[in-house]
Formats: sequence, C-alpha cells, structure tokens
Amino acid sequence: MNGLGKDGNGIDYTFNCYFKYRELGTQNWNIATPKVVKNSTGSYYIDVLGLSPDTVYEFQAVVECPAGIYYADNTLTFITLKAPVTIQTNDATNVSYTSATLNGEVVSLGDYENLMCYFNWRQKNTENWSTTSPAVEMSGLGVFDYALSGLDSGKTYEFRAVGQYSSEYFYGDIKEFTTSGTALPIVETEPATNVRKDSATLNGELVSLGDYTSADCFFQYRVRGQTDWVETSPKETKTSPGTFSKSITGLTRRYVYEYRAVAETTGGRVYGSIKSFEAETWIFDHWEGDVTGSENPKTITMSRSKNVRAVFIREP
Repeated sequence: MNGLGKDGNGIDYTFNCYFKYRELGTQNWNIATPKVVKNSTGSYYIDVLGLSPDTVYEFQAVVECPAGIYYADNTLTFITLKAPVTIQTNDATNVSYTSATLNGEVVSLGDYENLMCYFNWRQKNTENWSTTSPAVEMSGLGVFDYALSGLDSGKTYEFRAVGQYSSEYFYGDIKEFTTSGTALPIVETEPATNVRKDSATLNGELVSLGDYTSADCFFQYRVRGQTDWVETSPKETKTSPGTFSKSITGLTRRYVYEYRAVAETTGGRVYGSIKSFEAETWIFDHWEGDVTGSENPKTITMSRSKNVRAVFIREP
C-alpha cells in the first residue's frame, strides 16, 4: 500500500486491507479474511485456506477507507499444488547374510495418475544413496518390493521407499535393517549327467557349510524361458561338504532345461550358478569304414592303418 489519505480534520485514515480472489474463469469473487488494519504504508498478506488442489486462481488487492474502496490496478494469478502422494516405507523382510527384501507401499496417489516406485538404500553412516532398478509402475494403491542382494554380512543398512512422477519425488520414512553376521553355506552347480529324451541326473556340490552344522540340499529346474522353478524332493540333509544329485523324469524331448543347486538353512537359501541341458540323447548306431556292424564295444586288431567311423543317431 503506497501513500495515505487524511480526513477533513487532517487525521490520517485507517485502512482495511484485504484481497478478493476466485478460480480463474469463474464469475464470483471471494473475500480473504480477516482484513488487515493499517494506518501506515507497507505490505500486507492474508493466508487463504480451503483452496482446491492443482487449480489456477486470480486475486486482487483491495483497500477500504472512509473515502471509498480502492482496487489495485492489476490482478495476479497462482496455481495450487496437486494433492500430495503418500509413500510409506515398510520393514525389510527376508533379511539374511547378504540379502534382504525392501518393502514399500503407495498409501495415496493424491492427484497423480501413476507413480514409478523404487527404493534408495545405503550402508548406515555413508553419504550417497543407491537406487534399485527397474522401477515398478503403480497406477493404484498397494505394496511393492525389491529383493536386494550382494550386501555385506553383519552390517546395518538404511532404505526408503520412493515414488516419482516426472521430476517430482515423494519419499517414505528411512528405515534400517542389519544383515546376519553368520556365514552361509557355499553350493556349486555341476554338469548334468545321464541326459535322455525324458530324464536327466542333476548334480551339485556343497562346498562349505559356513557357520551352520547342516544344510538341506536340492535342485531347482525349469524350461528355458519360463519364470517359475520346479524344486526336487525330498531334500538331502548334509552335515559335511560333499556332492549330491537327483534324477528327474517327465522331461519333454528337445526342450532346453535350466537348473541350479540350492542349499537351505535357517539363515536362508544360497544358490549355485544356472546351468542347462537339452532333453535329447545321441546313441550309438553302427560302425562305418574298415569296421562294420553295430557291436559295441568293438575290439579291433591294428595290423595296418584303419579308417573307423562311429555313427550316432538321436534316440528314438
């Protein structure tokens, strides 16, 4: 407010200062209250509550005094923020020696249609956050999670759920978990043997029990390209390092199967590398060259250089 007026007795006017406002494009004005009483020049403001989110408003300054009502020469506009998203960080689960499952939840989408959700995580008392990938698109309320691996044993980690819409970020509270300080077993997957058109023998080795006294060993297998694993049973309980194997049947000819060895303890599961085989077998059929027939094995007398070729065919 610039400049003051005086009444007929030379006394400065008292001014009631306020604003009128409305949603842009509508007809009726609202009055922002309470009015600010001023008897000197200077700025004023009034907090306005109850506005609609993500909406454009226009407003104009107004001053009342005994001489009349005066309006600012211009109106200005502003846009309210969208109703905020509520992201919640839930407790970590499946915490083991080197891994944990991070959990989060979209409690409210506010005025947003969808969010890309993920997690920030770091070892406690470190500065930089790491980010899980890929993000999960959430178009409604619900939970999301991420299986985090490759952690150090016996360490405390911090994490928080994150929701992102374009360049806007929404964060849940920071939570903590501590990985187990107990060494897990080490298991390796060995090549499959006795591979036939409908069966095979899976092989593995328990290299170390870690800090455990026993481990249940078994295998997981699936057709290449599928998501879900099939687990062999019964599990073999081993109390010392060593090899283990399991014959599987009911395979489909010429399908490629993936498999891996698994060792399970109260501290969780550890996995060997994924190997593969084709459910197909080549079998000996006959000899060609200087040796004929289908006798196998065949004893040859080497009285001179000979050309011997073994012919194999697919198992019928």
